[in-house]
Amino acid sequence: MIKDKTMFRDTRQPLRFFSLLTFPAGRGTVTLMPLILFLLTAVMVSCGYRFAGTENNLPPDIHSIAIPVFENKTSESGIENCFTNDFIYEFTRSKYLAIVKKKESDVVLTGIITGIRSASIAHTPEVVSAEERVVITIDVELQRTDNGEILWCNRSFVEKQDYAVETDKLKTEANKKAAIQVLSRRAAQKIHNSIFQSF
Repeated sequence: MIKDKTMFRDTRQPLRFFSLLTFPAGRGTVTLMPLILFLLTAVMVSCGYRFAGTENNLPPDIHSIAIPVFENKTSESGIENCFTNDFIYEFTRSKYLAIVKKKESDVVLTGIITGIRSASIAHTPEVVSAEERVVITIDVELQRTDNGEILWCNRSFVEKQDYAVETDKLKTEANKKAAIQVLSRRAAQKIHNSIFQSF
């Protein structure tokens, strides 16, 4: 037998609120909820609120983009493909611009991976670090194909990610590669958003 009835909530309570937002109209009832939602949205827009992922402040004549394979000036082979794929994914996902070949594009996004380094997170030489931090620097530029105008650039964008150091060097290297994949995705997201919101 259940003794404590307070454990169960009355799910009918919220309906009382919505019933106050309706009134009779002819043979049926009219609800005020759509009107209220519309007014709230209008107020948010007028106050400068924006929903995430809805901004596109590029010039209106920009409709397509080409993203060639990033140039890799570091000793870490293969990371240029990781970065290129992540940037293509971000621009494909947002659907703001069509991904096309360079000769067909309105703008070209070029990237150069200029540096990579790993450093121990330990603060003193006596402490054996169980983690390291990989830091990657990239040079990214968005340029119009019709007149060569640079619409956006960041010559020293830095992203970093920690990874575990194992006694097995192969495991440590695998952790480092996984960390690079994480920071590559994050860099693509940040730069993608910055490009569309900077104008």
